Amino acid sequence: EAMRETDGLVDQVVFRNLLAAGGEFTWSPGMSVTFAHANPAGARLATRFDHGRLYASTEARNSGAAGRLIRAGKALLLPPVLFARGMQNATVADWKSPATLGWLALQQTAWAAGEFVGATMGPSRKGMAQWQ
Repeated sequence: EAMRETDGLVDQVVFRNLLAAGGEFTWSPGMSVTFAHANPAGARLATRFDHGRLYASTEARNSGAAGRLIRAGKALLLPPVLFARGMQNATVADWKSPATLGWLALQQTAWAAGEFVGATMGPSRKGMAQWQ
């Protein structure tokens, strides 16, 4: 799948291209990411929604109406799946506080709502520009 230079580095596209070229990748549980600059918008529900919408609209870009409808249906099932993934490696007792669990549920629901909208309506007018 061709990416425009303005798309930047989109992990789902990179992974697909790597696998299509015969490459492999492995997730390492000890891997971590350190951000060089604070992103005050990073934990906002609107940011999570926008990111989910962008992800789903990118994935559904070449899908027909049936494919988009299937993706939208899957998005409705996402909140508990994403929540379970988030809790899978949670070992710190503080992570399991009611406030943290509630925030995690809201974050995952916002992402899923974004995927639903992205699958049905496509990307927002902001597009990739909001992530650069």
